[in-house]
Amino acid sequence: MAHVMNVEAHVVQPSDEQAKHAPFLVADQVHKVYKKGRGKEPLTVVDGASMEVGAREFVALIGPSGCGKSTLLSCLAGLTDFDEGNITLGGRSVRGPSVESAMVFQHASLLPWRSVEANISYSLELRRTHSKAEIRDKVTQVVALVGLGGFENHFPHEISGGMQQRVNLARALVVEPSLLLMDEPFGALDALTKEQLQDELSSLVGEIDRATVFVTHDIREAVYLADRVLVMSPRPGHVIHEARIDFPRTRTREMTETPEFEAIVADLRKLLRKEPHT
Repeated sequence: MAHVMNVEAHVVQPSDEQAKHAPFLVADQVHKVYKKGRGKEPLTVVDGASMEVGAREFVALIGPSGCGKSTLLSCLAGLTDFDEGNITLGGRSVRGPSVESAMVFQHASLLPWRSVEANISYSLELRRTHSKAEIRDKVTQVVALVGLGGFENHFPHEISGGMQQRVNLARALVVEPSLLLMDEPFGALDALTKEQLQDELSSLVGEIDRATVFVTHDIREAVYLADRVLVMSPRPGHVIHEARIDFPRTRTREMTETPEFEAIVADLRKLLRKEPHT
């Protein structure tokens, strides 16, 4: 028998911080061009966008309207084909929808004939990988996680917009994705509901413990929620700046009133205003 060296004692385990920021989602020089009808020029929306996201990192993506934020997010999800470049998730190429990622859109788009509980369970039912008992247990857990206890049997028209977005988030979390992608999920909500859901999402981040990419046009929201904020240029979009947010992971509203917070917001706003719009 060949001799096998025991190297276990020499393996250096990565620290929590190293594991958190080690690249898990990688986009490298991604290009997306929309080809229009005959006689019309193709429209380049994303032009050489590159970014990395750690396995337990929350990254916000901001930029001027029309810069390609949502298009890039859709490419990361495998929902939109891209023309050049490469996207990998956990070392595997992304060229279509994956069970490892889940998307939360701005509008909940819940099925009106299904209850809150049934809307959340729908994606698991489609996968046909879990028993009814397993689905029921997972839905129960995620309902508690997002604060929907007591509303399981309500229908979408019977709950508020904020609660519908909780269902939207729960529907993504119940499949236990490695990557959570969020496209302006609070953009259509009133200011108070938006703040409340921001606070709840901030508290959830440590519990869900996964890579998250959050697209928003709200600079303060990005700084409040993220470990890092990436800024995109005007269309055709690519990442032009990274701001690391060094506040403790447990965020509070008091943080938003500090000079440090305001300084980061001001710097990002100044950067966006400097970029010429096309």
